[in-house]
Amino acid sequence: MRRRVSSFNSLRPFATFFDDLKAARDAIVAETTQGRDVVVVVHSFGGIIGSSAIKGLTQPKKDASPTDPSCHVIGLALMATGFAMTGVSFLDGGGGKPPPSWKLDLEKCFAVLLADPRQLFYHDLPEEEGNYWVGKLGKQALKALTEGGEHVYAGWMEVPCWYLATTEEPSAASFCSENACADGRRMLGGMLPCEKLRAAIRRC
Repeated sequence: MRRRVSSFNSLRPFATFFDDLKAARDAIVAETTQGRDVVVVVHSFGGIIGSSAIKGLTQPKKDASPTDPSCHVIGLALMATGFAMTGVSFLDGGGGKPPPSWKLDLEKCFAVLLADPRQLFYHDLPEEEGNYWVGKLGKQALKALTEGGEHVYAGWMEVPCWYLATTEEPSAASFCSENACADGRRMLGGMLPCEKLRAAIRRC
């Protein structure tokens, strides 16, 4: 089941991180209440959303009283993303300022790309196909990136995780993806399967 985040919408400049979290959590609960265990797959900004959304939905510890149905979130697969830190918003987790590829438009309340989106997201696609997907891009609401730290949760500490690093990014993004994999292994005591894929980020 695929879900697009609520804040990635040109018509919702005031969408919040909690809006995104709730949409993801509702999708997860819709599966667990139907008797299905769930592996949550996240990408890019979705990493902080998915990790936070699984709070309270993972398998209770053996010494705890069960509070959930029999089905739970049983894993988290991360692709070209970082590891959410409890209580820290997306932007604060990256040092408090955006990367060189985008800026904050405080007047219109959206993140604004400074880099060519064709080269940033679709450089490895044929020109016609890349241009098609550029035309499909929406806008990212700032509030979801800069606020909502109180809702962020390091859910990746509670379930088995897998990490996929993409190597065909612009150099800075590829470097960040591989660094995140190394950081995750360090934080999880080496217990993080990491794979590299010759592919690039896709925004759709």
